[in-house]
Amino acid sequence: MLGFEYVLTNIAQKCQIDYGGAMGAVGFLYGSVKDNLRWNSLSRKKYTNLLMGVGRYLVMEEKELKKIEMEQTNMSSNNISTLLIQAFGGDE
Repeated sequence: MLGFEYVLTNIAQKCQIDYGGAMGAVGFLYGSVKDNLRWNSLSRKKYTNLLMGVGRYLVMEEKELKKIEMEQTNMSSNNISTLLIQAFGGDE
């Protein structure tokens, strides 16, 4: 059985890129993400935001990506834990 990250990667590979007019690529098409999740029997409510974020990172310019990488590298363990709990919820 494949790990969950492989399943999400496979789904992300099938999502269409959204070219937001003059802005160029801005991420994945919302409808494409929702369709691919439905076709793979995954919760659209839980995973749409996650895959939309993957799409934004995928098309991000190198300069912006490095800036975010530096910000995250300088975070403390507590800050990282807080962000993960906010994103995915705690063990309630």
